[in-house]
Amino acid sequence: EFAKRTKAAFALQCSGYSGIQINNTQAMRKREVKANKCLEQVSYLLELWRRFSRISKP
Repeated sequence: EFAKRTKAAFALQCSGYSGIQINNTQAMRKREVKANKCLEQVSYLLELWRRFSRISKP
C-alpha cells in the first residue's frame, strides 16, 4: 500500500516520472540529460524501499 501511494504521489508531483525502472546511468550517458532533482529523490526513495523490504522479510 505504501509503495503504491508513494508511486502515485511522485507521478502527480514529478513531471517526467513514469514509475518505470530503467538503467538511469546508461540512459543519462546516452542522452546527456541533466539529473532532475525530483527524479533523484524518487530513485533515492526506491533504493530505501528496496533495502527496507529486504530487511523486513522473515
